[in-house]
Amino acid sequence: MTKVLIADDSELMLRLTEIAIHQLDETIEVIEVKNGQDALEQWCLEQPDLCVLDIHMPRINGIEVLREIKRQDPHAKVLMLTADRHEHIEHACRELGVDMFVKKSENRPIIQRAFRAMLKQADQAMPLHA
Repeated sequence: MTKVLIADDSELMLRLTEIAIHQLDETIEVIEVKNGQDALEQWCLEQPDLCVLDIHMPRINGIEVLREIKRQDPHAKVLMLTADRHEHIEHACRELGVDMFVKKSENRPIIQRAFRAMLKQADQAMPLHA
């Protein structure tokens, strides 16, 4: 079963992201957290196929979560879904190895295409964890 970890401090964005993912495939297991520390803990416990991170979250921000995930597993699939429009933030994420960077202001079909592409990549990746 495909697992997706969503980390966002907005309850509304968690719901909308979950709906967008389930519209692609209802069988995907969605794990939701509201801060970066919980994101790291759940990533370690659950080993999701895809991690969707917001940048601005309590406790640990999304950039630090991305940094730690990629340090532990450079092949982990991570999509940043953020309202942040600063180019230096996107650049920092790309330098850390983010697989995709999507702005929350994009319309739902664009966001769903991003999810579909990332899930396809995750399906094609060799499992690194037994």
